[in-house]
Amino acid sequence: MSACSHSCVIAFVAEDKSTYLFGDLPVDSSASAVLQCASQYYAKPDGSLPWLERPEPLKKGILASIPPLSKWTKLHLHSC
Repeated sequence: MSACSHSCVIAFVAEDKSTYLFGDLPVDSSASAVLQCASQYYAKPDGSLPWLERPEPLKKGILASIPPLSKWTKLHLHSC
């Protein structure tokens, strides 16, 4: 996955949490929104960032939302 064609890209990644990749964020007005969203991400055990709860600049520009790897491992173990 490449975000090279998108300006101002950030990602939130943590063990056992969903991964979020945002791009095309407004350079001049995103810093406080990114910090607010990072705090929300940190506070949630699963890292979920529902659209309604995200700061305005991060409601748009989502490039990827990837479930945690542990979720797929559990699914694979249960299907064997």
